[in-house]
Amino acid sequence: MIDRIGDRETFVRLRRRGRRARSGPISIRHVPAPAPGSARVAYAISRKVGNAVVRNRVRRRLREIARMLERDGSLPAGDWLVIVAPGADRVSFADLAAHTSDAVGAITGGDG
Repeated sequence: MIDRIGDRETFVRLRRRGRRARSGPISIRHVPAPAPGSARVAYAISRKVGNAVVRNRVRRRLREIARMLERDGSLPAGDWLVIVAPGADRVSFADLAAHTSDAVGAITGGDG
């Protein structure tokens, strides 16, 4: 099960020390878990992506993509920050999933 990140310290740690990768409109930062556990994911979606309805639609898509990656074992434990650039709202679900998987794969060593 994927948990949410809510504390500011984790966001700061992800921004400063997280390994990063980018594919299309998706940038991902990751800090591995110190002990085995579940993945925790946060989403940073700028207002430049669109209004609240558009941003929430993109977030729902990304949550489903994260669940898919976790089910197939491509999303290891740790803290993940998914940063969304403008234009993500115009990308199909399949392309958004491919960009997210590519970025995760670049961080985890190509398995994503």
